[in-house]
Amino acid sequence: MNREKGKKRAGRALLLLCAGLLFTLGFESAGYQTAVVPISQQFRFGAAGIGRIVSVQYFSMMLFSFLLGRLADRVGKKTVMILAMLLFMLGCGVTLIPGTLGLLSFGIFLAGGGFGAVEGLSNAVLVDHDAARADRALNVTQFAFSIGAFVSPIVCSAAMERGADWRVPFLLCAAAGIPLFAALLRLPFPRAQEVTAPAPAAQSGGQGGTRWLLPLVVSIFFYVGNEIGISYFNGVFFTEVLRRPDCGAAALSLFWLSMGVSRLIFGFVRVDAERVIRVCQLVMAISLALLACTRDVLTALALTAVLGAAAGPVWPLLVSAAVRSCPGASGTMSGVMTLSSGFGGAVVPLLFGALSERVSLGASYLTLSAFSLLGFALMALRARKTRGKPVCLRKR
Repeated sequence: MNREKGKKRAGRALLLLCAGLLFTLGFESAGYQTAVVPISQQFRFGAAGIGRIVSVQYFSMMLFSFLLGRLADRVGKKTVMILAMLLFMLGCGVTLIPGTLGLLSFGIFLAGGGFGAVEGLSNAVLVDHDAARADRALNVTQFAFSIGAFVSPIVCSAAMERGADWRVPFLLCAAAGIPLFAALLRLPFPRAQEVTAPAPAAQSGGQGGTRWLLPLVVSIFFYVGNEIGISYFNGVFFTEVLRRPDCGAAALSLFWLSMGVSRLIFGFVRVDAERVIRVCQLVMAISLALLACTRDVLTALALTAVLGAAAGPVWPLLVSAAVRSCPGASGTMSGVMTLSSGFGGAVVPLLFGALSERVSLGASYLTLSAFSLLGFALMALRARKTRGKPVCLRKR
């Protein structure tokens, strides 16, 4: 009985730590999204340049999350998370140094590497602690990420209006990392052999063996590419297309708020997880196509909110399905999913920026819509080949 209570306390502490880490990562992510327009103005580059500087962080996430994910299964997740958190804080610190675009890119590269590894390993640790309730835990931590991202544009825009420059989100994240790093040092992590086996329905439902992991890996590539395209170019869309730069930060906060609420709801209700993913991909495809055509600010804000709500459950459900299918190598599988996420985040901004400059922002949004449809087709194929056996989130 005492051992069970101790495990529950440890689980709550672990969830709280991971939520704090993800809140900080969300704050950095949306803070960077708020900063890209001022950065482009300072260094004098357009949409293609924004795509390149955004891709730096996600290329780094892709590289470090995969390498450190594999290392974590060998030397321990806690050790690697400590190193990753130091890397993230160092990167945020480097961005504070006034200098060239190259120095800024180096800082973003370091921060992105730590970001990707911390996010990926947080997911793996929660699955290690209790795989049967991993879906709920991942939705809670992703809700924390979304709330951090919701708060960040409001705080950063207010600070910039009062004279601070675009570096303020990196300063705040470096400061927030100190107490989180101290907590990370103190808290014990579950061992890999302590993984709680998923319920039988969750083991068999929707996994179809590792042969059908590829649709999950490719779908998360498309999803993250879409999320990055929506969030990082949101300010450009409201500034250059709608001529309402004053609405850019509000739209970004609205996107992350609706995503956070959506993740919280799906973390506590019983759903057919893979059907939810498919419906959300379809809603995102339709919303992105409509956003490409609209020139009305209120319609654009409403579509941004719908996009956030539809995007909410997709990432945690995809990651949970993949990680839970490989309980003996959760760090590696989490690294693979984060690798695919980072690849989407590195490639799509380059494509989005180039299309925006050479064709139009509308063409870029239509491309994202096509990506969502491709993700939907892959998940529908996976459901068909695995005879539609769903992974369910069970209310416990």
